[in-house]
Amino acid sequence: MGLPVKELTAIVRLLPSIQHPFIFPPLFATTNENGGMVISEFIESGSLRDAICRSKLKNNYMKKYCTPKQFVPPDINFVKHSGRQLLEALKFLHDKGFPYGHLHTGNVFIRNKCCQLSGLEGSFMGLPSYYRAFYTQLRKIQTLEAVDVYCFGHVLHEIALGFQLTTPTCDSFPTECPPEIRSVLESILTTEACKNSLPSVEDLLSHPLFSDVSFPPLSNKPVLKFPSKLKEFVRSAKEEVESRIKSDQKLLKQVLRISKAKEFHMSEEEKKKRRKSRKKQMENGETEPKTPTSPDTPTPVSASASSAPPG
Repeated sequence: MGLPVKELTAIVRLLPSIQHPFIFPPLFATTNENGGMVISEFIESGSLRDAICRSKLKNNYMKKYCTPKQFVPPDINFVKHSGRQLLEALKFLHDKGFPYGHLHTGNVFIRNKCCQLSGLEGSFMGLPSYYRAFYTQLRKIQTLEAVDVYCFGHVLHEIALGFQLTTPTCDSFPTECPPEIRSVLESILTTEACKNSLPSVEDLLSHPLFSDVSFPPLSNKPVLKFPSKLKEFVRSAKEEVESRIKSDQKLLKQVLRISKAKEFHMSEEEKKKRRKSRKKQMENGETEPKTPTSPDTPTPVSASASSAPPG
């Protein structure tokens, strides 16, 4: 991040003070000119991804997630409640102008039967988003709000179907996927949705899958406060992340354009055309293909012309 170390440290140190029933803040967080450190409460049951894969926290990554046990579809009520809880947490962060962008099932923990977001420090510390390689291919996703909605689609897919989506978009879903869940997934993850515009968090909260979910009244009011002198730096951090997304998307587009041109040039059809062209030139008595003169290459002049005095 491009924030001054003093202000960045002050912002990060305030993260443990965030209070919300569906947010899992760190116990301690700090930064200096050499890096950052975050300490969080240890959750023995692991993350939401561990619950989906029915894996033990102590096992290594390959054993836990690459060869998971047989998936047991969750109760529809769990999908509804967990989805609503995550959306409420996202809405809270968006309303506060907080730069998140790090939603995935490994950053969600279940405590007291509630799903809670973690990884709040990610954007401030310059960590890449889990799904960055996907949404940089989707030109309509350029704000952190859109990134959070897109990542929510991947999380819902993983909760409901038991496996991670390994492509940026998905246009077909298993027949066993309930219609109300399919409707949400189609509004976020299909090629058409990503080409046009994604729903907002408010739109998703009003969707029939989540709109009828209610929670007990909160015992404590959610808290996320930054001193006035730091609010501008929080806004700058958000703008910087979004600027980087747009820059990466532009760079990727250029790389894909060059790759496509190279692929066309090296295609069998183009090679055949060049072979035919060379063969025709040979038949016409030309020993080598004509090379067009580059605009930057000066036209050769005769020795007599080069030695003549200026007129």
